[in-house]
Amino acid sequence: MILKLNPLAGFVRETRRAALGAVVLGLAFLACGGGGSSESNEAPSITSQPVGLSVRSTQTATFSVGAKGKPDPTFLWQKDGVDIPGAVGATLTLSSTNLLDAGSYRVAVKNSLGTVVSDAVNLVVRPTLLFNAPAGMAAGIAGTTYLANSGDHTICTIQPNGVVTVLAGASGEPGHLDATGTSARFRWPTGLTIDGAGSLYVADGNNTIRVVSPAGVVTTLAGSPDLSGSADGTGSAARFGNLLQGLTWDGSGNLLVADTYNHTIRRITPAGVVTTVAGLAGQPGATNGALAAATFNNPSGIAVNAAGTIFVADYGNDAIRAITSGVVSTFAGIAGTTGSADGSATAATFNRPHSIVIDSLGRLFVSDALNNTLRKVETSGTVTTFAGVAGSLGNVDGTATGAKFNRPTSLLLLPGDGLLVSDTTNGQIRQVTSAAVVTALIKTGP
Repeated sequence: MILKLNPLAGFVRETRRAALGAVVLGLAFLACGGGGSSESNEAPSITSQPVGLSVRSTQTATFSVGAKGKPDPTFLWQKDGVDIPGAVGATLTLSSTNLLDAGSYRVAVKNSLGTVVSDAVNLVVRPTLLFNAPAGMAAGIAGTTYLANSGDHTICTIQPNGVVTVLAGASGEPGHLDATGTSARFRWPTGLTIDGAGSLYVADGNNTIRVVSPAGVVTTLAGSPDLSGSADGTGSAARFGNLLQGLTWDGSGNLLVADTYNHTIRRITPAGVVTTVAGLAGQPGATNGALAAATFNNPSGIAVNAAGTIFVADYGNDAIRAITSGVVSTFAGIAGTTGSADGSATAATFNRPHSIVIDSLGRLFVSDALNNTLRKVETSGTVTTFAGVAGSLGNVDGTATGAKFNRPTSLLLLPGDGLLVSDTTNGQIRQVTSAAVVTALIKTGP
């Protein structure tokens, strides 16, 4: 067999292979920006969305977004659809949050080729403290409310923005210690009132009346810790029963105290001199008449009107009593009769009235604790149910009988004749307008 060979065939094959390789390399070089071409631009896109957060007030909240684009994108964060000045990074940090920071957050990502907006996510801000058996309240300056957070053994401040902080006492640490701020100790503080200089007066479960200065310095005005009794006297020589509740001021700058378990009303001068105004220590009853002979049954709330009449929520008697011109009388309710009937003074009934405040028209507002209602008592003594449903407990905002409470106790009168209510078993402070619209001052749930 004779074969015919082409001496150029191998050369041609190799030449073609080399040329094809050169073309492939050239294309790859061009694709990678070789040959002097510019890098491609890219519209912005979001690679990771911000995530919703739930924090307690004063904690830090941080939102972040992942994004890409060429040129590098810029950022602008918004809260509730409104631009946040200076919030121009991929991360938004809110330090020391308060309840006003709660809302919907999103971020716009932008470069010269366009804009993309992230998902909107929510920030939930809960109060720093949950209330534990909230009790007495007092109004300070600039909208500050003071609270005896009884079950927490502390005195707190509530700011208008909802931030709650401890002014004095240590959370969950009962005791009796005069000191400053969180170094001081209380035990189940209940009644609370404030003087013109901004000092708070506290009915403490240690059988004492304590004073908290505006700077949080705690001292003992009267009584001796853990020593119960009914002795009148000055400062530590005086004795109180095991439960003190309502506090208020008379027209002469003296402090009035509902000495609940002694069944008496006591008076304390600015110098700490304690005397008994009415009632017989250790003798519960419903006797009307002269101060020296009248009796009460676990008095809890106390208030004084412009004429100097002292009104007492006589808790154990289910009645509202009055002290005027040296005589004790029953103003509304039927002593010893429990109920929820509205009507004239002598026909209306209560179920453990706890606290009293007096509005600008001289009307009484009463927290009717075991009826779970707020009652209004006209100057004539006529009683109506202002808010809540008798015999129906709950935690419902609403108007008048559309609202529900769970053992409302202490009351605080607000400007415009609105009220704050310690809704004790619900662990909430409720606000009530003069039109009986009830809402939670602070949402304390999760």
